[in-house]
Amino acid sequence: MNRRKFLKTGAATGALSFVSSPSWANAPIEQKHFSDDEINAIRKRIVPISAAEYKQRDAKAQALMAQNKLDVLLMEGGASLNYFTGATWGRSERTFVCLLPQSGEHLFVAPRFEEGRAKQQTGNAKLLTWQENESPFQLIAQALKEMNLSAAAMGIEETVRYFITQNL
Repeated sequence: MNRRKFLKTGAATGALSFVSSPSWANAPIEQKHFSDDEINAIRKRIVPISAAEYKQRDAKAQALMAQNKLDVLLMEGGASLNYFTGATWGRSERTFVCLLPQSGEHLFVAPRFEEGRAKQQTGNAKLLTWQENESPFQLIAQALKEMNLSAAAMGIEETVRYFITQNL
């Protein structure tokens, strides 16, 4: 787009902003007020995700991993980690990851000072921790070796940060 066309487009857009909006756009929004019984009925429908549901999610992911010839899936804190494990973990400069092998259970790698919180978030899953003077990436490599996945085809969840992928 050249400058002249850009200016014409901008002028036209500005002119359109002065056109009055339709009468329905400024109409008041009706609000529905729910009774306590209606609110309680809605609350009763909300149930926590069960351990069985998380296992079903893992099984489906593992079946897809097998179809796509992936041996292990790496995730870090975020929506995918929460979806598969129920763990709610924010991202920081300190590496916290979850490995889901094609067969088997989750394995987590977390900073040692977060061990207590990590155990609360991950339940009975295997948890490896690293000290500030250690490399979490060496710990991940060691864990993969112990799982016979050193030369594994690894799937990396799409939101995993670049510095983590580059250090594996």
